[in-house]
Amino acid sequence: ITPAIKTLHIDVTRPSLVEIGDFVRLNRNFTLLTHDGGFYVLRNKYKEFIPQSGRVKIGNNVYFGRNCTVFKGVTIGDNCIIGFGSIVTKDIPSNSVAVGAPAKVVSTLDEYYNKRKEKCINEALDYALSIKQRFNRKPRIEEFWEEFPLFLDGDEDCEKLPIKKQLGPSYGDYRKSHKAIFNGFEDFLKAAGI
Repeated sequence: ITPAIKTLHIDVTRPSLVEIGDFVRLNRNFTLLTHDGGFYVLRNKYKEFIPQSGRVKIGNNVYFGRNCTVFKGVTIGDNCIIGFGSIVTKDIPSNSVAVGAPAKVVSTLDEYYNKRKEKCINEALDYALSIKQRFNRKPRIEEFWEEFPLFLDGDEDCEKLPIKKQLGPSYGDYRKSHKAIFNGFEDFLKAAGI
């Protein structure tokens, strides 16, 4: 068992209330609750037992950052990103990025996609420059196991990079149609000032 799995806490006291779709990534310290322990306080004050439970539905293609909690009665739609440390107390619509405590939608998935496409270029160039500055050497292609789409076309292979593993089910489409914005690794390094 990986350390991440040991930190998952899924309330299965009522397993029929939990529905998790396909391609859902649960990260470290993930918690999912189908009931609420607040009844203890009510029982002690009012001398009455009032049960509390609710369904939790997580759609397909959902990613949770670390330290996320999903409360009872919540539906998270398809194609969502739930940011680090979020506490999901209300429904999150499909194609959304949500973050916070309580979690709120901060952008559509399309907006996030376009922002990441733009920002990833400067981040990758800065990463290359940091290797040169920190280690006083030229960066090596195998250090760019996430950044390779910037300098490799889809029909190019590189045995030093885990391209197929990184792309997963998108590998076939990538191979057919991806065009890099830089003309190879050396052009990428040149753009980084190396």
